[in-house]
Amino acid sequence: MYRNRVAARTRELVILRIAWRTGAEYVFCHHVRISRDLGIPDEEILGVRDPRRCRAYGKTDRAVLRLADELHEEAEVGPSTWAVLARAFAPDELVELLLIGGFWRLVAGFVKSARLPLDVGVPGWPEGRKPGSR
Repeated sequence: MYRNRVAARTRELVILRIAWRTGAEYVFCHHVRISRDLGIPDEEILGVRDPRRCRAYGKTDRAVLRLADELHEEAEVGPSTWAVLARAFAPDELVELLLIGGFWRLVAGFVKSARLPLDVGVPGWPEGRKPGSR
């Protein structure tokens, strides 16, 4: 947990995308704050809501976000996504990416089911936009 190989920005993109796809406000809003504290630009943070429209993402970013989508939808990363990731990340980083996606999918399900409220001082959905809204 304290010897991560995957860059913090990449980790946060996976967490944010999983949180957005699951509608886990608690996770999403906390990680918007964490991402901002890390200095990640809002365009990249909020771009996880619609990655196809975010011009700040490169090929590897898009593959990382597809990893999150594929783990969420199928519980498996597809071969074309894996091929892009395998060119960009070392084997131990690939394992870590899978663990990040899986762990935060589990957490998202827990916080939604437990109906955890946001902590004091953590604002809700940015711009009042939540999954399913435009």
